[in-house]
Amino acid sequence: MSDAPINHVPLNRAIADFALLTYENQETFNHRTGAGAFQLDLMTSQLELGGQVFRVAFLGTWSEITRTWMWGWANPSRQETDPVVVPVVKGLRDRARELGLHELEVPTFPTEGINDLDWHPAMGLVTVATSLLGGQAFHAASYDGGCAFVAVLDAPPAQADPVKFMRFSAMAWEAAAMSPTAGQDGVRHRHAVDTYARWRGLRAEHAESAMRMHYPHGSLAEITFDELGRAVNTKVSMQPGDVPEPLPFTPPEE
Repeated sequence: MSDAPINHVPLNRAIADFALLTYENQETFNHRTGAGAFQLDLMTSQLELGGQVFRVAFLGTWSEITRTWMWGWANPSRQETDPVVVPVVKGLRDRARELGLHELEVPTFPTEGINDLDWHPAMGLVTVATSLLGGQAFHAASYDGGCAFVAVLDAPPAQADPVKFMRFSAMAWEAAAMSPTAGQDGVRHRHAVDTYARWRGLRAEHAESAMRMHYPHGSLAEITFDELGRAVNTKVSMQPGDVPEPLPFTPPEE
């Protein structure tokens, strides 16, 4: 393996593209489970949280001391054949070059220069890994000197929420602007909406300066872009059938 620094631009672009989807997935998962005590068992690939048991894949750990990421399959305490890391090996590491993301095949590396989504130094990397594995959310478990991350593989999928689309999209644009390589990433607003529509199974119509996204029951999101590809206007019309039912732990709307 070369010691040359990794070019994080492709990864940061992917982080920006998945951000809108990630925010909705994670908020939905957190509202389903709450923020109480949890039990994480890497021997059985299970996470118990909010009175529910989920199947997980061990993504890896971030060291507070060295500020580096280590994939679960590279951890000395695990083997590549461990069921808890097999999804990461097969779904990410073995496809890294196909996906164009070199970080997915490097055992350990510094996280400096990777978009942290203003959450945690490893968070951007974790969101992309979780999405590419088909996970609906991730879970973080802090320990003395670092943090371990797992992708939740079998949580109920989030429903596309037109009520919150404008908030999630604004968060995604801000996340893209925070990228350490923003000057090289290009504007990713259209890519983020397109990724969201494809992952959610929504029909999208594209025009040179606009995009229309159709929800199953008739709600419509219309996004207008400027000459640089930035989303400058978003309008959402809603139908009751597209508004998700309130979830446990969800505070009442003001």
